[in-house]
Amino acid sequence: MKKKIPNRPKGFSLIELMVVVGIIGILAAMSIPDYISFNTRAKQTEVKVNLGGIYTTESSYFAENGSYIADGDKLGWTPEGRNLYFYQLSLDPLVICNAEGGSNCFKGAGKDMASTVGGPDSNAPDPGASQLSFTAVAFSNLDIDPTIDTWMTNDTKSIIMIRDDSRN
Repeated sequence: MKKKIPNRPKGFSLIELMVVVGIIGILAAMSIPDYISFNTRAKQTEVKVNLGGIYTTESSYFAENGSYIADGDKLGWTPEGRNLYFYQLSLDPLVICNAEGGSNCFKGAGKDMASTVGGPDSNAPDPGASQLSFTAVAFSNLDIDPTIDTWMTNDTKSIIMIRDDSRN
């Protein structure tokens, strides 16, 4: 004779579901900071490409005219697309690198950090150009903290990170 197995309710118990939700929560808590850091570093690709473009344009101008220039209109370089960074070519006191942009400061479309922070990191060199050299600075606030991501390039094609906003 066969023994009859009592009918058991089908499905998961509340404790089993709570264990699964807890495991998912722990995995999410471990991976979200890495994702945010990766996302911020991916945004920094923009500044590397655009500073390389500034270098190329300045080098072309130098080859044609025998000197570098800090005037964005005469240089003929403007960043393409929706930019997260502000690009500053001159430290002219009449040109304020803010949300309005300017001929020597190209507006970024990211967070309006220029009005709240004032500009690039204080360790950044002054942007500008002379007959034999130039320096361009780019800056942005890639997240909600007060750290400003600041980069620079110069006539030696050195693209240097001055302050890293992705590792806070």
